[in-house]
Amino acid sequence: MPAAARRRRVPRLGAILALAGAGAIGGAGAGCASYTERVRDVLDAAEAGDPQRAYEAATTHLEEAGDDGGDRPLLLLERSTINMMLGRHADAERDLREADGLFEILDFSRDPTGAAARWLVREEAGIYRGGPHEKLLIGVNRLAAALASGDRELAGVAARRSLEQAEYWVRFLSERKWESPLLWFLAGVALEAQGDDDNARVLYDRARAAAPGDDLFAANYARLARATGMRDDLLTRGLAKTPVPDVAGKARLLILLYNGRAPVRTPVRKIIDPAVLSALGADVALAGNVVMFGGFETRGARFHDCRLTLSDDPAVEPPRGPSRGADVEAQVTAWWKEQEPFVYMAAVSRWVTRYVAGAAVGQVVKKESDSKVLGDLARLFTSAALSSADIPDTRSWNLLPREILLFECWLPPGEVTGALALGGGGGGGGRQVPFRATLVADRPTLLPLFAWE
Repeated sequence: MPAAARRRRVPRLGAILALAGAGAIGGAGAGCASYTERVRDVLDAAEAGDPQRAYEAATTHLEEAGDDGGDRPLLLLERSTINMMLGRHADAERDLREADGLFEILDFSRDPTGAAARWLVREEAGIYRGGPHEKLLIGVNRLAAALASGDRELAGVAARRSLEQAEYWVRFLSERKWESPLLWFLAGVALEAQGDDDNARVLYDRARAAAPGDDLFAANYARLARATGMRDDLLTRGLAKTPVPDVAGKARLLILLYNGRAPVRTPVRKIIDPAVLSALGADVALAGNVVMFGGFETRGARFHDCRLTLSDDPAVEPPRGPSRGADVEAQVTAWWKEQEPFVYMAAVSRWVTRYVAGAAVGQVVKKESDSKVLGDLARLFTSAALSSADIPDTRSWNLLPREILLFECWLPPGEVTGALALGGGGGGGGRQVPFRATLVADRPTLLPLFAWE
């Protein structure tokens, strides 16, 4: 190439390389902290047993996020859990109510490719979208917080909200073989406290059907079926001989144990399979490269041996439970098993697009510089810059429990003290979680307790 022509091409070549460099700088700048890292102060304080410090940190993050921040639903969910730890149950219900209105389920069934792409990269994810397990737990926790507040009206509103959504949930969950016995049960508790025994019985029946073989759910359905004259239904369901608690003159105590922490999203690296490239119409020679996206990882442990101790008095009926009201870990695992192929395919498609863009830049630089070496460098530089900007979206509800266990007792009204004895955790040691409550005959008392390893 004549020297004069080469000199004329230098400004154009410089502009191309500058553009690629800007992409690399932008990609490096995008490497800011993940959501979990940003709220580490909240998580550390909560796990250390300092919920007040965790609350203050979560509130600061919410103020920084603003009303339109993409992380706002998640931050509200984190703070709602902390408010429950602090015994501020009405505040927790308010946080959950706002989060419920902002929360969107990421439904891969209708538009798997588009949904996966929106979930893939943090910079494009916008407002947080999560799985059905999170939406269900919002409903469960709203009911739990409302009942724990002792406000019958608040509990009734939360229960009616569950009833309004019931038909939708039945359709939505039946397609994915999901159910939430604890959601139906707590809604039943709230309605029974308002004297609506018929609807409460229906919800107890749903809880029983969702958890076959569970004595606690079956006993509550049988109790109300007998009280409302539905003995034929008991015969039909084979529950005519189901033992029921003696509730005459007694107060109801419910304890929810939030046990462990559910799997959270973390970056996952996966090798590109040639079959996926073939399905995308891409060059199979690109197989062996690596893509990265947000997957799920279980952290910490849960307690496997959980027993409730109330009194040595033989006149006190032993508590029922624990019933596994929500197996969140199993729900997350099942959901991710269904969705991971879509997310992986979207990640590969995005990587191929970046590679093709880099190849195009490389061809231009090679032509302008008359140098294959510079062309290859520009291709690699551009592809790397574009890929480095694609930071996986790893946001998730960090204080979501791994499971929720339910205990139920019918006791004489008045003061009661007891403890949950926990064993079989990851550390191999045991733990006592003491509690105290004042029981009232005409309304249920619900206590949420938390155990993290």
